[in-house]
Amino acid sequence: EQLFNGAAGCIACHSYRDQGGNIGPALDGVSADIPPTGLSNALLNPSARITEGYASKQVELDDGTVIRGRFRNDSELAVQLQSADGKRWVTYFKDRVKSVIEVSESLMPAVYGDLTSEQQQQLMAFLNSL
Repeated sequence: EQLFNGAAGCIACHSYRDQGGNIGPALDGVSADIPPTGLSNALLNPSARITEGYASKQVELDDGTVIRGRFRNDSELAVQLQSADGKRWVTYFKDRVKSVIEVSESLMPAVYGDLTSEQQQQLMAFLNSL
């Protein structure tokens, strides 16, 4: 749990027991939904399977600024992206930006592979305890 909330940084985007972020899916009961090998694969390659409702888009503003985030309410006129802090949704009107494109990569950073073997085991044990 300390690793999840600390060095691995998972808590910034994922939640459990009503605490944490909402950029990524809540992880309560994740071990009941995903078998251990699937969970390990999801941690090693977050882009292999993106949970429904957590896909992302990229918006390029007229000044060249690129914003990438979880999206909702994509229409002919506008798209909404979740802010980087996960606290609000920002609307981008398509006639006021250079481009809006779908992104096939997960927003989740591939930090699991950077952890030591012991840390990976600790993180898996914690996720399996949820």
